Amino acid sequence: MNQDLTRGQKTFINKLRKKATRTIYKHKLIQDNDCILVGLSGGKDSLVLLDILASRRKALPFKYSIKAVHINVTNIPYEADIEFLQNYTAQNNIDFSVHNIEIDLKSDPNLSTCFRCSWARRTTLFRLTEKLNCNKLAFGHHLDDANETLIMNMLFNGEISSLPYKVSMFNGKFELIRPMLDLEAQDIAYYSNLLNLKAELRRCPHEKVNRRAMVRNMLEQFYKIHPGIKRNLFRSPRKIIFKYLPLDSES
Repeated sequence: MNQDLTRGQKTFINKLRKKATRTIYKHKLIQDNDCILVGLSGGKDSLVLLDILASRRKALPFKYSIKAVHINVTNIPYEADIEFLQNYTAQNNIDFSVHNIEIDLKSDPNLSTCFRCSWARRTTLFRLTEKLNCNKLAFGHHLDDANETLIMNMLFNGEISSLPYKVSMFNGKFELIRPMLDLEAQDIAYYSNLLNLKAELRRCPHEKVNRRAMVRNMLEQFYKIHPGIKRNLFRSPRKIIFKYLPLDSES
């Protein structure tokens, strides 16, 4: 950890690391001898996730290995600092590789660029998880992501679903885990700034014009109304009162 940090800043970093550790324990996200793959976009969420996983290796009572990959979409104007990612992973004894892909932007005009890019990168990560002999794939989703996904699925898909802490993929070939799901976006951003975990050279021009950005902006307005709204929304799928829902009749 950077020695130039204040005592309070170091305490904050350790607090977030311990909170993620509690999530790992509670939901049994990592076990002994796991091999975990992390997709490094270059953004703060994936870098903080990797830093937390790397820093907790000595603290957790079981051994696990970490591998990291960066998926470079060659026909999307987003650029990450590959040298930074290489240096960071080397310093933390993490295997790192870069994989180039190109996505089809013309086949279906009804699909947004963000959806195509996200789907292609995720599909590539699924394939690499098996190829690199990993049994866990860790995503850097956080509490704010879960809330946005919940509202997006309600508004655009007509269903109540969000982001689970873990889910088995492809008949148990590997497990997708989200160790940071109990952390908030603002805390992750502060953590990233404190440790200078920044690898974005050029941000994607599409990220502010998609549906998620629209829902995020809407939720931020609600969060300002009352401090408990964010956590209440996150907990709401655990307390569904079917008696007071307009459900189809069984008969």
